[in-house]
Amino acid sequence: MVRTLVPLTARFPGKFGNLHDEMENLLDFAFRGESGRPGSTSWAPSTNVSETETNYEISVELPGIAPDDVTVEVHDGQLSISGSVEHEAKTEGKVFHRTERRTGTFRRVISVPDEVDAENIDADFEHGVLTVLLPKAEKAKPKRIDVKIK
Repeated sequence: MVRTLVPLTARFPGKFGNLHDEMENLLDFAFRGESGRPGSTSWAPSTNVSETETNYEISVELPGIAPDDVTVEVHDGQLSISGSVEHEAKTEGKVFHRTERRTGTFRRVISVPDEVDAENIDADFEHGVLTVLLPKAEKAKPKRIDVKIK
């Protein structure tokens, strides 16, 4: 028996494409913060956390959400980003065949290291991405030590 490395979607176009999309949607629903309970409207937006010498940077994808609908708080060593997205207002006369845009409340809570300067945290919202910069306190920044040659 000879097996090929050609994906099923290429060998049987149209047969497995929808199955692949539906599996992606199921996995997305299961692992991206949806609670999975019927009637639940809470979700968690995609988030990146990175670090430089001087800052921790948290970027959160919030497309289509107004900055006024987002709350950013730091309390007890945790950064909380929350808000809500309402259903589309104009649905009269529309028949939806697919709805993938998330609505309802969202919340991400990220532990903040002790060395963060909480008084100087900055948040910017641009092109649907919230970026929160958490500057490191002076004591946490790496100090370069020159090595002397004798």
